[in-house]
Amino acid sequence: MTTIQGVAATGAPLVGATVQAIQASNGAVCLQGTVTGADGSFQLTAQTGQSGCTIPYLLYAQTAQGPLVAAMATGEALPANGAVTMSLTPITTAIYFGTVPVSSTVSSAALAQALTNVSASSFSTTQNNLLQTLQQLYPASTYPGVTWSGFDPYAVFTANHTGIDFAFDNMALTLPLKESVQATSVTTSVTNPATGQAFTITSSDSGGSAGSVAQLQPLSSSVVQNGTTVSYTGINYESEGVLDTVTAVDAGGAPWAGATISDIGTNAVAGTGQQTSLTANGTGGFNWSSPVVAGLTFDQNAGDSNLPAVAMVCESIGGAQISSDVLIPSNAQLVTDPTQLIGISFNRYYAGCSQGGTSPATTTGNYLSIDGSGNADFTVTNNGATSNIAIPEATFTASLNGTPYTEDNAKAADVWYAYQYQTATGLTRYAIVEHRVPTAAQLGSVALWLQ
Repeated sequence: MTTIQGVAATGAPLVGATVQAIQASNGAVCLQGTVTGADGSFQLTAQTGQSGCTIPYLLYAQTAQGPLVAAMATGEALPANGAVTMSLTPITTAIYFGTVPVSSTVSSAALAQALTNVSASSFSTTQNNLLQTLQQLYPASTYPGVTWSGFDPYAVFTANHTGIDFAFDNMALTLPLKESVQATSVTTSVTNPATGQAFTITSSDSGGSAGSVAQLQPLSSSVVQNGTTVSYTGINYESEGVLDTVTAVDAGGAPWAGATISDIGTNAVAGTGQQTSLTANGTGGFNWSSPVVAGLTFDQNAGDSNLPAVAMVCESIGGAQISSDVLIPSNAQLVTDPTQLIGISFNRYYAGCSQGGTSPATTTGNYLSIDGSGNADFTVTNNGATSNIAIPEATFTASLNGTPYTEDNAKAADVWYAYQYQTATGLTRYAIVEHRVPTAAQLGSVALWLQ
């Protein structure tokens, strides 16, 4: 074998880290490459005097949170050309610690030597068990672009906060990092900090087993009971600001257990702030009083008896389906200081109700982040074209407080409304509504950024 190539990332790419391949037979470094690049990519090549690695061996990189590892186990087959793809991620690390009952994690050599008698089939069993459970922790409905069926944990990917990398952004490992475990098995936990859900993996040299994932339970206050009124703040595409409260009222009868939210509308004429009412339609859905083509709800409660925490309203206007309104819970907190958004990843971008040609919208290649100084960086992909917009902290702060951002185009005047809100399951989340203020030259629009 001559080369190993891959990507090291935990959501953000691992930059400037040394990646080593370590021989299990003696714990010695058998391949070592240059440090990882700005995208986390690396390549290991045999140096002068080195013959490379023989199976089994361990790929290893150190991070502030612990090691990233990937194992080439006994019984694996090398490709004929001698080039191997092995990425380093939280998943490859969980597969290792979920299989190998290590007796010491004090050094990379010890982790490699623990591979000596562990077969490839054991790693395969752990991998299958892990991916089945990850499918519950990171469902495709919330993490678009992630397909767990047939997923290859070791394949090269792009660390751009979309697809599987979006899942890595929301994946935390608790590793057995004691210097001397002295046990026949160890336990590793995987947590999704965005939801608080977690599961454990218990190592076994015949294949590790993954525990169950606790289901999120809705808050009783999020279920609309008889006579209860739920209010939303509406941001309309043709208004010049936030509309008055949009109200949804239960018409009476039993709670809407098991109903599916399918149609949503504000019936809000530009600037008037009209209210709307809704009734249970008797067939498991809700009827809203406005002429609505479709309603998109972007949260985990889209198919239960709870009203959506955040919703985009889609109506047929002028012969085209557009995003006419965004509904935000009226008790959500308006965020006007971008430093309160530092460290929050907005990976889901919705505009036009059918971005990507699907309904509900599918979004890939879109990312909004706020750096440590409060500067905003937008990356938007639409119809194959990618745009990058960097907005200084002072300008972004002004826009969050109602001053339109016009870029270099006098026709484009965007204001952003940032909100902190609670989902139906009690999670604190953030949303940013991107509102293009209408002018004499063009219509307005509303788009939505979610975590």
